[in-house]
Amino acid sequence: MKKILFVSDIHLNLRKNKEWEYNRFMLLGDFLLEQEGEILVLGGDIFDKANPTLDELAAFYEFISKLKDKFTIYVISGNHEDLSSKETTFHKLPELNYTYFEFTEKPIRIENWYFYFVSHHRINEIKKIYPKERSVLFSHIRASIGIVKEEIPLRKYTKDFDYVFLGDIHIPYQFKNICYCGSPYTIVYEPKRSTKILSITINKKELNWEYIDTSYLPQKVLLQTDVKNYNKLLQTLSPINLYKIRVNTNTQSVLDLENRKNVQLEILQNIDEDVLQEQAELLQKEGQIDVYNTLFELLKTNVLSEEHYDKAYQLLLEIQKK
Repeated sequence: MKKILFVSDIHLNLRKNKEWEYNRFMLLGDFLLEQEGEILVLGGDIFDKANPTLDELAAFYEFISKLKDKFTIYVISGNHEDLSSKETTFHKLPELNYTYFEFTEKPIRIENWYFYFVSHHRINEIKKIYPKERSVLFSHIRASIGIVKEEIPLRKYTKDFDYVFLGDIHIPYQFKNICYCGSPYTIVYEPKRSTKILSITINKKELNWEYIDTSYLPQKVLLQTDVKNYNKLLQTLSPINLYKIRVNTNTQSVLDLENRKNVQLEILQNIDEDVLQEQAELLQKEGQIDVYNTLFELLKTNVLSEEHYDKAYQLLLEIQKK
């Protein structure tokens, strides 16, 4: 019997909050050392940028060195590591204590199972694979979820594999034979959500997998409140997390709001939902309702990334003013 840990979408980025980001990356390594397993698969987007800084490279190799005595380490690259359609970050790095897989033409056999590894820049070639019985694919591919469109015909390309374990989507997600492990911690500021890694157990006849919770690791958390309740909210915050708190107010009188080292404060003008509804009805008459409703619903449910949330919010404010 073998146990495999699958971790994806770490997005190592030491360009901001350097000490905090470095420490939580090392804490992830400590957490992995506590888990049962002989093989560790890093499923892409280990780096946030395709040209990592020297500090990020040093942290990556320190992370690998921490884990090398416990695990055989396999690496595939994700879209954030694509330098071109033919080259990735890992083509330029020495393979010290890990093995980088670009595309496995011949599978690796473990416990009577056949494992294929495909990095993001070669996902279109998955259709060339004719899986053997008891086949498992590790890759980094975006599926179609909500407004996000899939990169390749995912179900068509992967239907002949027994199990498909993927990186890219940061939220744990499973459908049919496909399983996303999600990210081990939040990459941008977002509402508290599930963060996981995958533990896969194989023997000669069976494969079983389960999620392992990683929510105790330091997280970036997005919260929203008003001026009246802001100071009360501060008392509930964990000192290990970083927070962005959006404060709704109709005035700019926010001088009494307490600030903290691990809190980024953002003042928001209140959105009047009655006004938004009036605008929605107007846009519907003009044939633009789909665009507007998509923005409005995503804004309310907090599923947008930090960057897109800000853009959507500004767009809605502009609509209100018209």
